[in-house]
Amino acid sequence: MTIPNLVKGQIALDPTNDLLYYVNEFNAVVATSLSWVKNNSNISTTQNVVIDGDLTVSGSTVTVNVETLLIEDNIIVLNTGTTGVPSLNAGIEIERGTSTNVQLRWNETTDKWQYTNDGITFYNIVGEGTNITANVTGNVTGNVTGNVTGNVTGNAGTATKLATARTIQLTGPVTGSVSFDGSSNVSMSTSLTAESTTINNLSDVTISSAANGDFLRYNGSAWINDAVDLGTDTTGNFVSNVTSGNGITVTHTPGEGSSAAVAVNTSVVATLNDTQTLTNKTLATPSFTGVSPKITLGGNIYGNVTLTNLQSGILNAYLVPASVTLGVHTTGDFVSRLYAGPGVEVQFDNNSAAGASATLSVGQSVSTYATPNFVSVTAQNFYGNVTGNLTGNVSGNVSNATNVNTTNLSVNNFAIDPTGAADGKVLKYSSSLGKFVPADDNVATAGSLSVNDLNDVDTTGKVNGQYLRWNQSLSNWVPDNADAPSNIALGTNTIGNYVKSVQAGNGIILSNNSGGAGATPSFSVNTSVVATLNDAQTLTQKTLTSPTITGISPVITLAGDLTGSATLTNLGNTTLTATIAANSVALGTDTTGDYVSSLVAGTGITLANNSGETSTPTISIGQAVNTNSNVTFGTVTTTGSITVAGNINVTGSLVTTNQTSLSIEDPIIYLNNGATPSDPDLGFAGNYNDGTYRHAGLFSDASDSHKFKFFKGLTVEPTHPIDTSHASYAHGDVVANTFESKIATGSAPLVIASTTLVSNLNAQYLNGQAGTYYAPTASPTFTGTVTLPANTVTNSMIASNTIDYSKLASGPATSNFNIIFNDQVAAYTLLAGDLAKMVTINSSSNTIVTVPNILSTGDQITVLSKGTGIVELRGDTGVTVNATPGRYLRTQWSSATLVKLGSNSWLAIGDLKA
Repeated sequence: MTIPNLVKGQIALDPTNDLLYYVNEFNAVVATSLSWVKNNSNISTTQNVVIDGDLTVSGSTVTVNVETLLIEDNIIVLNTGTTGVPSLNAGIEIERGTSTNVQLRWNETTDKWQYTNDGITFYNIVGEGTNITANVTGNVTGNVTGNVTGNVTGNAGTATKLATARTIQLTGPVTGSVSFDGSSNVSMSTSLTAESTTINNLSDVTISSAANGDFLRYNGSAWINDAVDLGTDTTGNFVSNVTSGNGITVTHTPGEGSSAAVAVNTSVVATLNDTQTLTNKTLATPSFTGVSPKITLGGNIYGNVTLTNLQSGILNAYLVPASVTLGVHTTGDFVSRLYAGPGVEVQFDNNSAAGASATLSVGQSVSTYATPNFVSVTAQNFYGNVTGNLTGNVSGNVSNATNVNTTNLSVNNFAIDPTGAADGKVLKYSSSLGKFVPADDNVATAGSLSVNDLNDVDTTGKVNGQYLRWNQSLSNWVPDNADAPSNIALGTNTIGNYVKSVQAGNGIILSNNSGGAGATPSFSVNTSVVATLNDAQTLTQKTLTSPTITGISPVITLAGDLTGSATLTNLGNTTLTATIAANSVALGTDTTGDYVSSLVAGTGITLANNSGETSTPTISIGQAVNTNSNVTFGTVTTTGSITVAGNINVTGSLVTTNQTSLSIEDPIIYLNNGATPSDPDLGFAGNYNDGTYRHAGLFSDASDSHKFKFFKGLTVEPTHPIDTSHASYAHGDVVANTFESKIATGSAPLVIASTTLVSNLNAQYLNGQAGTYYAPTASPTFTGTVTLPANTVTNSMIASNTIDYSKLASGPATSNFNIIFNDQVAAYTLLAGDLAKMVTINSSSNTIVTVPNILSTGDQITVLSKGTGIVELRGDTGVTVNATPGRYLRTQWSSATLVKLGSNSWLAIGDLKA
């Protein structure tokens, strides 16, 4: 991997090259071998860890102390690596603190998903095809296949059969019984007893003087013989009488089989062509012909329009010339004259005539960004740049069903509802409810027998819709057409009036009047004779008296010099508001009175909205300049003095004082007052030009414990923070008589960071020693712990036997004393990180170690053969490995040292062979 971009406190791992990157005390990113991490240490950081490759954990536990764990993988695999027949359960356990942990697991013994709520007892998770051994509380939705052992409380949608079959038994005149278990439909064989079975002997039938053609009718408590009464004993529509309503005349005598004639009343109903007067009528969207009123304008406007057939029209209206007087016939502001106030000059090109032009000026521009020039300025407050002298203050801030407790039970699609069951009740099928329900045991009465089982009833040949009628000659009740081809004959077999036929009169259309049984005559008006409300018709020779007309609303629209429109809503009254059309009144031609046609901006004057008709010119000089005004200028130039009695508030980012002498009464200059950021560099700077534009100054460095620093040579503009990394930045020289340290005893009063010799130290004594005492020592002797700057000591400076190797700190400094191993088991290409390391090859196969063009001249890498395979030292493309007698490590445990001779050239020294 490439060298990562890290900040202090961060690390990066390169497992491919066995390197760990970190930031050293000089803020440089350096690499070290991971061997010491593998063997001895933990890796700990308070920052981020970046791993470009895979993370392999060889330990037995991974602990993730995070509140939120995000995993991109959509499948979490447990027991990975398991081969052969599985034996270990797998699942998820939830830590519950002081409460017992719970689990969701796969049981490899039972091959079932299970869960536990107490950490001890596990329950199978029920699925399709799974037996349930448990109490079930709640609703069960779906089919249940199998036996149910235990009590069932609640409603079952359907069931196969009853656990115990029930016997349905009939007693009385009709007897019989059948066993019913709900698994299928049942049939019951019945028989009649020897009791008399004539219809008159039935308990709910009363026959009184039966006549030929009588019918049985139920009167609420018994069946009686009677004739059919229309409307009482029949269903279906029939007409008993026809009467006239508003606008209709009827000729009709009520009676059985009567006829009625219906016509419109022309004294009430409007016809199309008769001469009639319509009173208080509302006409919705009528069409008029022959009505075309004309509207003519007069007075100060003229024009006319004709509303042809009461349609909308456009009325072109024009102003009479010179009929509009400004201020009398007009509204809105206009300027008739202009007068000059203090500081303003007004000049007219024609002050006495209409349409004069005026020029206004104030001598010079005084807008916000203007640069006016005054002899002197006196103000309470002042904002902006000032050129000249200032006087004043300056401030600024979710199997045994023996007990079936159910409201509704359906067995094999037979619904049984036990609601209302009591002693003596029997189950009867209710066709209206569609189920068996408890009912009184009335089988003992004749009312439950079939009519055809009776001795005086013969239903032979019955068809749907027939009645039983008493036949005197047969002394039997028979279907109504057993001895006659007709059904009930109106007027013969019925009582009550009815209309047999209806005839259409004037203005009436009659349909569906066949005169047959069940006819439903339909009446409608003849729209070719009668005027209807909504049809499109033409009314001829009609007089409308005070009509209300809707849908006719002609619009009168003005045109010409006037605009406006009015709608005669439903031909009602309206008001037409006229507006003078744009550009229709010519000032000076159609108007009288003085006016100003245009304004011209003079010096210091700004005009806005000063073009076109209806303009409202705004005359401004940028800001108020009254004696008590607060003025704002871009740049103020004055040849005199500016006296400020109040404060000067500068809200800009720069104050420039172009003067040779600046006198400030305040003994303390306060910087960064209320500004952001709260911890900036503090100081001052100036520019100079020594052939190059540069800056010098003094500042407190916020990034370096606010140490005060002099600087010079900076070619960029000084900003916060001061760019000390810029190539042109240099520390400034300081010349002073005395430097006095206030640091307590025991601390260094003077710290010199330079690695060069301190020259011209003009002090007679330092710490009681003469200046020569601090001259460089050729062969100094050190005791205790010595800290040296990086790269300041070379091998030639260290005498033999002068370094105690055991005192050297761990890390790269031990490279010549403690060997760092890079263990490999296959072919390997050397890396720059292998500098001063021993690369071991532990392989039983022949292995190639590739030597690339890396590192610098004189750098060394050692290669050791730990395995039984032959190790070859082979140069990479363009790289030569010089060795004798050959480039192969001779045998197991042979080693060789590779020394970099130069670019693309290495030397191998050690236990080698050809």
